Amino acid sequence: MTVHWVPATRSVVVALLGMTAAVRLLSAVGAQGQSAPATGPSSKPANLVYNGDFERADAAGRLPDGWTSEHPPNVRLVDDAEGHGQVVEMAGDQKLMASYGVDLLSGQIPVKPEMRYRCTGYTRSTGPRMKVFVRGYATITHRVHGEVKVFDDAVYTMRKDIAASEDWQPFNLDFAIRPAEVVRDQPHEIKYVRIKLWAFWPAGTCWFDGVRFEEVGPRSPANPPASN
Repeated sequence: MTVHWVPATRSVVVALLGMTAAVRLLSAVGAQGQSAPATGPSSKPANLVYNGDFERADAAGRLPDGWTSEHPPNVRLVDDAEGHGQVVEMAGDQKLMASYGVDLLSGQIPVKPEMRYRCTGYTRSTGPRMKVFVRGYATITHRVHGEVKVFDDAVYTMRKDIAASEDWQPFNLDFAIRPAEVVRDQPHEIKYVRIKLWAFWPAGTCWFDGVRFEEVGPRSPANPPASN
């Protein structure tokens, strides 16, 4: 084997050149590996309903924050064994489920006239049937016994009926918000909606999770939205 001697100074230069090339190569690889910053619109519309994932509890630690119920003892947050995180559980006996049922009501969600919206979520049930209501509210001026009163009242309702399923299943409502005519002198413009989750007969337990309320886009008169 023949060994070639290289002067020390030349060895240093060769080593430096090699390090420079390596740095350039690593820089180029790093630049290629970096992802470009996201500049386009989000792939998923914003959820307009507060705490629709039910991950935040109210001060009492039982109901989801921002939601109310007429039967709070029958509604609570629980941890889901199938990976849904915290979910809403509703339960009732035969007397309650055959009459009032169990409900949970969201806070106010501002909306725009002539805009399409979508309400989605997931349910599971050991027996009770479920309904999801989206109710639009307007400011009403009404004369009661000679006295003029101004108050917010529901003038519009969309409803989704959901059959019981022991497995998690999705639901979906597509609709447009438009001025609603009610049994009064003139149409009233809807200012906000509230989502009501309701469970009723038969007795048992059901669960809700992942409730979303999203803006879809302007309403097209030629293609009115439909619930499915």
